[in-house]
Amino acid sequence: MEYVKEDIRNQIQKTNRAFTNYWGKLQFEGLLSEDIDTLTAVLKKVTRGFQLYRVMAIVIASVLVVISLQKYFDMLESVDLNRAGVFIIMAIVFLQQVYINYKVKVNLENKIYLLELLKKIERK
Repeated sequence: MEYVKEDIRNQIQKTNRAFTNYWGKLQFEGLLSEDIDTLTAVLKKVTRGFQLYRVMAIVIASVLVVISLQKYFDMLESVDLNRAGVFIIMAIVFLQQVYINYKVKVNLENKIYLLELLKKIERK
């Protein structure tokens, strides 16, 4: 039974290292905590951020597609797509934030699950 606990602790350490790979440690306080309540509160923040950035990325990408299609079919003469770089940069930034928040969210969910599992095993 002790090897199972050690394996779970190793998985938690791998998850903690993964947070630094996705800049999660830089954005969210409390990711390396062992307290489940603190981690649940951080998970709510991460989930909110993930949803916000996802919606913004979809909206901006949709606007770019519509403008590009209208320009392609010569329906829009007044829009210069060379100046649409701001939209492109914003779309890239939002997509990057979606990716970062998604990775942090998944790793945080796994860490909470592992901590709850470890807590249940230690009670027995």
